[in-house]
Amino acid sequence: MPSRKHKGSLLAENGLSDQEIAARKAFLEFSAADAKRLAALAPLARKYANEVIEELYTHFLSFNDSREFFHDQATLERVKQLQKRYFLRLTSGRYDRKYIANRLLVGAVHERIGLVVKLYLGAYRRYLDSVARRLWDASGGSRQQAFEAFRSLLKIIFLDMGLAIDTYVSQRERTIRVQNQELAEQYRRAQEANRIKSEFLANMSHELRTPLNAVIGFSELLHDGKAGPIAVKQKEYLAQTLTSAHHLLGLIDDVLDLAKVESGMLRFNPEPVDLAELVREAQQAVGVSVASKHIDLRTAIAARLPAPFLDRARLKQVLFNYLSNAVKFTAEGGRVALRLRADGEQLVVEVEDTGIGIRAEDIAGLFAKFQQLEGGASKKYQGTGLGLAITRQVVEAQGGTVGVRSTPGRGSTFYARLPLVSRSQQGNGLSVPPAASDKKTLRTRISGPLQTQLGTFTGSKQIGSGEIPKREKT
Repeated sequence: MPSRKHKGSLLAENGLSDQEIAARKAFLEFSAADAKRLAALAPLARKYANEVIEELYTHFLSFNDSREFFHDQATLERVKQLQKRYFLRLTSGRYDRKYIANRLLVGAVHERIGLVVKLYLGAYRRYLDSVARRLWDASGGSRQQAFEAFRSLLKIIFLDMGLAIDTYVSQRERTIRVQNQELAEQYRRAQEANRIKSEFLANMSHELRTPLNAVIGFSELLHDGKAGPIAVKQKEYLAQTLTSAHHLLGLIDDVLDLAKVESGMLRFNPEPVDLAELVREAQQAVGVSVASKHIDLRTAIAARLPAPFLDRARLKQVLFNYLSNAVKFTAEGGRVALRLRADGEQLVVEVEDTGIGIRAEDIAGLFAKFQQLEGGASKKYQGTGLGLAITRQVVEAQGGTVGVRSTPGRGSTFYARLPLVSRSQQGNGLSVPPAASDKKTLRTRISGPLQTQLGTFTGSKQIGSGEIPKREKT
């Protein structure tokens, strides 16, 4: 049973002094005469109490909302007894502070168990209907007396409802405040854990790169014969070692970039960007994969496109991530197109492919960290799922947006929209630099069979002959 202290605290929390209780009764015109009439109804209320409760719960159990509160028959019977006692107190004739505290407790319990207001409003309405019919039948010839008794019953029920609803609302507000405080603390802890994680990843990535660069450097010396002649088979093994080492270095660089973004350590250095040169470098970075899969890669830079004032290395990273992703998921002999154009004060980058496409339900998580189209150890396409996540964060950090349009089986178009002038430079009186080329739209076509040109075009050597592609860090 609730303690007196708890009931007293409910009175205090709801501001119900003796004066406020009297004021509430006065608003309802509840008088001593009403209390006397209600006390006179007590024998009738006790006589029909069980019938009224059965009618009430037959009605309740016809609704899913109320039925879910009664897990078993024992619970149902216990609640019926409590409800019976509650209604019998309506005709007690004593409506003092103890009575008020009991009604406040009802609202608090309803909030705690999740019994919404609409359900116990329905209970009051049903109770009034049942009692009114029996009061009318038992009144005999004294209709006026029955009517006055019913008016008094209405007053006490409205008083009860007001008290219960007030307490329900105040308790709900208190619960929400506590929950908000807990959520705020959880968020603070999560942010702190995320900051520590990002710092750890950034530091660990630096520590991993140092010995890995040594492995790559010494392996290249051996592979190039600078430490002495080696056999053809040894050169092939070293080529595989270096390929794997460069791949691992790329993964570490991705993790380092992500850690920098999340920890706020990533810095942007905006400058005028020569888009034609940048596109050539991005093409070279994916040239080996393009050639090996005989992919038709085309690029187009819109005429009179002004040179954007952005971080060149990060823009190149965006182009590379989109291109490498398109090449990865495009079958041999497919097509990939890179397009750059202006839309108002924004640079629009689009990479379209004829790859496998993406289902609509998969698009929402596409730019999330460590997310790929396929999961599991046997997935067909290698990668950490960081490329698109880094792209999104790098673009958004500069005031841009990313997105994708896709049709499964027909291909995808990934896009990024960036301000032509870096957000950090806006408002500083800087104008957009002149166009890199105003003469005509630049179009370059690279097809798979041009493997004889790859040594010059990609800036790398042939893997098949035991030569190693160089990965440039953006």
